[in-house]
Amino acid sequence: MRSTSLLLFLSTATASGCANVIVDEESVHDAGPPCSGPHSFVVDGSIEGAATHVEESFEVGLFSSGGVGLMSSGTGQALLLTARSQFPCGAKAWVPNCPGALGWGGTSPSAVAMVQLAPESGTPVTWVCDPSGPEVTFTPALPAGHPFEIAASSTLASLHALGTCPGMPVDAKLSIVAGSTLVDPMLTGTIDGQSFQSKWNTRGFGGAGPKGWLTEFFEGGGAVLLLDDGTALAVLPEASPDPGAVYCIGNSSTLADGSIVYEDLSRLGRCSDAPTIAGSLSVCASGN
Repeated sequence: MRSTSLLLFLSTATASGCANVIVDEESVHDAGPPCSGPHSFVVDGSIEGAATHVEESFEVGLFSSGGVGLMSSGTGQALLLTARSQFPCGAKAWVPNCPGALGWGGTSPSAVAMVQLAPESGTPVTWVCDPSGPEVTFTPALPAGHPFEIAASSTLASLHALGTCPGMPVDAKLSIVAGSTLVDPMLTGTIDGQSFQSKWNTRGFGGAGPKGWLTEFFEGGGAVLLLDDGTALAVLPEASPDPGAVYCIGNSSTLADGSIVYEDLSRLGRCSDAPTIAGSLSVCASGN
């Protein structure tokens, strides 16, 4: 049920492993996630005095060590949360140093917290964000008759209007260098003549959607999102010359070794530099 046209987004990469995790049912039920269902999300709050409430399913999404994101492929409405270091919620086999004997559940600050608002008729898609690093809480659940679920929730209480793509032209180039059985992929790039690289951080533990979607997260809060309309978005990691800035990607090409080169970049900017807007949004999504 939806009272406004707000939704959430995250691209999909392969998520695996939850179905084989053994969890104590009684302790999991005590957690009481704020949303439930294999592919559900809830958004509640207000923007510029207008009440917003969303209860819907997401078609594509990923819960991983480096980020969480959801998307309705029909509308493009979206949510993106990247981890300052790593989110403490995967099984220990994929995400080390998680709390608890099984490694499920916990709270961690975000590096980037963004919601893409569904456009009103004839208007462009708009991103809003919270630069304060709102905490993301992961709550495990084992509802009767359903597989293991993990719910991610957060509150964006200091909203800024990041805007729409394309942004300001910039001299920049980004690449995802393909990994191997021994080496994880890496994000490399050059921004105004300064080079950087960041290690891959996309060990998935829940989600939904087709494998053709590409979402990759990187250490230091970085992310690259390839959307179903052929557009893409990048969040630069802490190790870059422009940490936390959001870049729009005009085109990409895939090399023979599987590496991806992104060009025709424009800068949308940092959330902290964007104009403030009144309101707050509570978001919650659950996946398995």
